[in-house]
Amino acid sequence: MPRPKALTLPNMITAIRVVLLPFVVFFLMCGMEAWGADFCPTLVGAVGLAIAYIACGFGELTDVTDGFIARSRGETSNLGKLFDPLADSLSRFVVFLALYSQGYAAFWMVLVFYLRDITVSYYRSFAAAEGCVISARKSGKIKAMFQSAATMGSIMVMIFGHSAQIQSDPFARNVMIGAFIAGALIFIVYCACFRVSGWLLKLLCVLAVIAASPLLIVAFLPVGSFNAKFVVNCLIGIAALYTLWSLIDYTIGFMQAMGWMGTAKEKN
Repeated sequence: MPRPKALTLPNMITAIRVVLLPFVVFFLMCGMEAWGADFCPTLVGAVGLAIAYIACGFGELTDVTDGFIARSRGETSNLGKLFDPLADSLSRFVVFLALYSQGYAAFWMVLVFYLRDITVSYYRSFAAAEGCVISARKSGKIKAMFQSAATMGSIMVMIFGHSAQIQSDPFARNVMIGAFIAGALIFIVYCACFRVSGWLLKLLCVLAVIAASPLLIVAFLPVGSFNAKFVVNCLIGIAALYTLWSLIDYTIGFMQAMGWMGTAKEKN
């Protein structure tokens, strides 16, 4: 029986980000001591955050590579082009919402993330109904990079905030080392299975080293006390400000595509 066209490998890889989302949020909330203290105390603090960090990092890996895999296999599809940004928006917005619920992000930041994505979706729908095309803009790709760095960076900052617990508790320290090893193995197996190569593999290797090395640093090196909530708010705030600029940029692109700013319509 032939596989339905929607069930291509790249689309299933994209779906991983959505499937992982409940686990990321669960362990993140446990790590922030919002959940888990009664039924699973070991997940409170650095342990829960480390698991959330690895799951979130794997989701980001699928985000970077699903397009590459689709093109290399000749399985690009309209569904994939719609599903990929939807999965991105859901995964990052829900994480930011969880951080907001515990005071690690301000309301206006989360509002900007939501308004940008919903507004751009309406722009594209309206333009399509008028026979126009709103092409992807560079600000959208850069926005995704800022939001990715904010999600991963925020969880890592919170892990660093538990450095005293990690270095005084052998179990927590072993969890950090184990998370580093698990992340490295997942990365190697994933890239080998899907034959990621060339410039993308080099880029991913650099990003993997940057993302994984703090797990070892916090396990062995002392980190001074700092206000983790303030630092996380700053990281998410920077991402929110660029997301706001992306919204403005897409608004300009929408008006140009519609011919409202002296630019002819780009017909389908």
